Amino acid sequence: ENFAVPDFNAYAKSKTFAEKKAWELAEAHSAHLSEGQTRLDMVSMNPGLILGPNLVTTRFSSGDMMAGVITGGMPALPACHFPMVDVRDCAKAHVEGVLRETANGKRFILNAGDAWFATTAGIVKESGEFPGYETHETEAERDTTGLKPFGVPLNFVNTASKEILGIDYIPLEDSVIDMGKALIATGYIP
Repeated sequence: ENFAVPDFNAYAKSKTFAEKKAWELAEAHSAHLSEGQTRLDMVSMNPGLILGPNLVTTRFSSGDMMAGVITGGMPALPACHFPMVDVRDCAKAHVEGVLRETANGKRFILNAGDAWFATTAGIVKESGEFPGYETHETEAERDTTGLKPFGVPLNFVNTASKEILGIDYIPLEDSVIDMGKALIATGYIP
């Protein structure tokens, strides 16, 4: 398919195509119901960069990113402006999307706030919670990270997730600190 956003990475494209296909399948199912069949309800959750405490010790992308921030393992932080959300809010949104009939047929942006990725390093440093690590705030040059669509601030509106799903977002500072503590507690960061 023709995807008009230049330099958009394969991961982001795959997410877009998967959601589009899910909506098409739900519509096709509901359009051809036999008597006694029920329609296929569909709700779409679109989280930003997921932060917050991990329960796993296996590698995961946001864990790798935050481990690099906390330990100073990244020579330069990606110059990206991301929507960010806590994993606990994502979980709640998914449950509420199933339980609330008013959510049916809607897509939700899950975003506690937008920030430059280097902001997470500032939160780690200012917290004083991670004294044994070499956290730095050195940011790579803009538009050189392969994530060019995130090289400029974008506005992701989360109004529907608040109003329909009842999400009261956990502040980014809490998500970052809780994630750092969990990464250490689970041994993800030595």
